[in-house]
Amino acid sequence: MLEQQLQALFELYGEKMVQDMRTKMADDKSTASGMANVSLEAVADGNSLSIIGNDYIEQISQGRRPGPIDESGMKRIKDWVRIKGLAPNKPNIRYRDLPFLVARKIRTSGFQGTGLFQYVIEKNIVPLSEDVADLVLEVLNEQLDQTITANFAGGKIGTAI
Repeated sequence: MLEQQLQALFELYGEKMVQDMRTKMADDKSTASGMANVSLEAVADGNSLSIIGNDYIEQISQGRRPGPIDESGMKRIKDWVRIKGLAPNKPNIRYRDLPFLVARKIRTSGFQGTGLFQYVIEKNIVPLSEDVADLVLEVLNEQLDQTITANFAGGKIGTAI
C-alpha cells in the first residue's frame, strides 16, 4: 500500500520536475531544436524517481570542460548554429565559419552550464521530502491504529491471566 502511494507521489513530482526543467531551459534560452525537451521523461516506482532524457542535457546543466570535439559533436554544433539562426557579427566572418568558431571556443574554453539540475532539485526537494514524510507518517499511524484496535478488540492488551 505505501509503495503504491509513494509511486503516485513520485509520478506527480516527476511530471512537475520535467515541467520545471522545460520551463528553465526556455527561460535560459538553452533550447535549440526542442529535442531535449521532448526527450525528458519521469520514471517512478515505489522506491525512486528518475528523470531521463538526451545525454547532452547534462552538458546544458553542468557545462563542458575544454577539450576536443569529435565529428558527431561538430555536427551537433552545425545544427545548433543553424537552428539558433546565428549570423556573423563581423564582415570578415562567413556564415559557414560559425560552427568552426563555436567549436574552437568550446575546445579552448569549454562553456558554463545553466545549473538546470541544481535548480530543479532545490525547487522540489523540500516539498517532496515533506510530502513523503507526511505520507509515511499517515500510513504508519493507520497501521498503528489498526494494530491497537485489533489488539483491544481481541482482549490482548491489559488482560490478566
